[in-house]
Amino acid sequence: MNTTTEMKRKLRKEYPKGKFSVRKKTYSGGKSYDIRTDLFREFNEVRWTQLNRKMMDEGISGKDYDEWKQLKETDEHNKELRKHIKELLREYENIDRNGRGEIMTGGNTYLDISPF
Repeated sequence: MNTTTEMKRKLRKEYPKGKFSVRKKTYSGGKSYDIRTDLFREFNEVRWTQLNRKMMDEGISGKDYDEWKQLKETDEHNKELRKHIKELLREYENIDRNGRGEIMTGGNTYLDISPF
């Protein structure tokens, strides 16, 4: 069984209602796995930034506050989902670093987790 199939099986076992796509990309410095899922909630990054700025500058209330709260919950959900998937598939990621924490070139394997 190839690696992408193994990864999909793990994801489907953990998230039976989710849809997944796993693609491998190979390049001279290593490889990456592009993992897509429909489990992410829709998130408007531009509106999130606008509301955060408005909150810091003048404060928000009413509909703006309700929208900000919903966006915050969605952002937290998406971050937790990404973190959990990365933890579930940690054995497939390998990033070599030097003593100062800088990423070394060549042979690294990355996981890119994002919505469809």
